[in-house]
Amino acid sequence: MAEPRIHDELESPRLPGKPFILLFAGVFAFLGLSIGVLWGVFNYSVPDRLPLPAQVPPEPHLQSDPPAELSAMLSQQRAQLEGYRWIDRSKQIVAIPIDRAMAIVAGRGPDAYGPIPGAPPMPPATPMTQSSQTPKAQP
Repeated sequence: MAEPRIHDELESPRLPGKPFILLFAGVFAFLGLSIGVLWGVFNYSVPDRLPLPAQVPPEPHLQSDPPAELSAMLSQQRAQLEGYRWIDRSKQIVAIPIDRAMAIVAGRGPDAYGPIPGAPPMPPATPMTQSSQTPKAQP
């Protein structure tokens, strides 16, 4: 007598296709019906769908005479860049014209960006300690 094979009693690994086909057909039918109903409601609710005519917005009137105001602003900036003036009189800091500043820097030669003679020395930098590098925990 032949022994029964174990695989004969197991269910088929294939799933039945009919329920899936019916499910997809139902979903597509529902979507098609929904789109049709929404399209009909839209056409009924919005009968005139012509775009509005384009309107050019009015020009802003923030300045009474823009060219004159631009000219005044540029001349004021030019006067600040080309003239001498005090920045801070108590600390004796002055602004000099750009051309004069460039001539001074160029006249210093290769040491142009070195320390300024007669200026007070900068305080030495303090090295960071381990306690200043780590964040402190909040209580």
